[in-house]
Amino acid sequence: MADHEGPAANNPGEQGPDTAPAWAAPNQGPGAPQAPYGGNPQYPGAPYQQNPQQGYPAPGQQGYGPQQGYPGQQPQGGVPFPGAPGPGSGPYTPPPFPGQPGPGQQPGAGPYGPQPPFQQPGQPGFGGGYQAPPKKGNGLLIGLLAGGGVLLVLIVVVVLLASGVFSGSSESASKRLQDAGKTLSTAKGVKYNGQLSSLDATLSGGFEVTSQGRAAFNGSWSSSQVQVLSLDDKVFAKGDSSFWKDQGDFDPSGDYADNTKWGRMSSYKMNFDFKQYLSPASIAKTIADISSYDIKSTVKTTAGGVSAQKITTYNGSFYVSASGTPKLLRVERTGYPSYALDVDVAGGATAASDIKAKVGELKDSFDGSSEPSATVTGADNCRHSATACTTTAHVFAARTGATGSVGVSVHVWLTSGTSTGPKIDSCDTTGTISSSSVDLTCTMSSSGWKNWAGSGSGTKWFYYHATAEVGGASDSDISAMQTALDSD
Repeated sequence: MADHEGPAANNPGEQGPDTAPAWAAPNQGPGAPQAPYGGNPQYPGAPYQQNPQQGYPAPGQQGYGPQQGYPGQQPQGGVPFPGAPGPGSGPYTPPPFPGQPGPGQQPGAGPYGPQPPFQQPGQPGFGGGYQAPPKKGNGLLIGLLAGGGVLLVLIVVVVLLASGVFSGSSESASKRLQDAGKTLSTAKGVKYNGQLSSLDATLSGGFEVTSQGRAAFNGSWSSSQVQVLSLDDKVFAKGDSSFWKDQGDFDPSGDYADNTKWGRMSSYKMNFDFKQYLSPASIAKTIADISSYDIKSTVKTTAGGVSAQKITTYNGSFYVSASGTPKLLRVERTGYPSYALDVDVAGGATAASDIKAKVGELKDSFDGSSEPSATVTGADNCRHSATACTTTAHVFAARTGATGSVGVSVHVWLTSGTSTGPKIDSCDTTGTISSSSVDLTCTMSSSGWKNWAGSGSGTKWFYYHATAEVGGASDSDISAMQTALDSD
């Protein structure tokens, strides 16, 4: 392996770089005029060549040997330099260049004993670019250090991969999330469990949402335990009187809002669109629209006791199962509206049938979207008869968004002397209402009326009172809702 600071070191027995000896004539670089003795040999150990162009025949040719008249000519019988063979002795090899070993010599010893190395190209004072081979003593150490560094980097990379830091894990989790979204897009429904907040309403509990966004809820709405049905533009709830008063803005004078009946709420009270945010198709589309630029982080965690990968985007987070068939385990949304819900796609297959059964209970529901008004008038017998009092209740109901005929029930009672005086008697009547008003009659003929009307003498004062309850869903309403659920 070559060192990084110069060319590879010579193998044992190799010659060093072919450079001019210190005593050679100057300017003997490439293209310079030939020196009197023909320049260096073509390769180390090659026979010394005289230059025929200078009039010196090559070895083996006639006239080989020193000639008269060339520059630097030696006297007859002399030698061109110390140690050179004499005239007539045949071809010869010049002595080793300084720094090169001769036959039988140790490296570094010249013909006249050890000599310092001559200046090399690339060394200070020389204009060439060649550098002498550096020492190799630190090669093994550098190799060991480099090897150790590679091992350390490898260990760090393995740890980071295991922790899911690199984008590879994020891409894998994103792919699993996309596959889970595709499964969700064809689901018949989804079950959720967790918390949902919309404006001033916070619901905590279990949700069922069909493919078309029809939903049922069972849990707490703020501080009240309730059940809720959200069916297109209709919302129904079953809760106690405090719920209806606080959340439904409905405080009837009757006692029918007692958590035993379903009641129809104003649709704006449930200001959350289940179809837009939590239907299977809407969640699937939200997942499909996620790009790599939307993902802020991906971390390993658990959801419902299952190993999961949490993918956080700018709008919320999605938890997808870490192994096996990709399943969406949990969704979280920030901003408005917000929710944090565990997801059960398999359980959602019965969402439509579960909700359909609850819709059947709406036959006895009441309209809590607005309290109906009832005014009462008495017949002549109420002023002249001591045996009976017949009253007529005029019922007015808003019935916003309702269709068909719904049941109406009216409760009438009388008080003596003042509006808050003792109760004299009461009666109840029922009917139907298909528009905004209806008149219903009832007669009081019990002992209460008889005792009050038949006793004493002179003028007696009494006051009429009435409450009305209007049905929350007609037969046609219920049939239409159940038919729609059959298509989910």
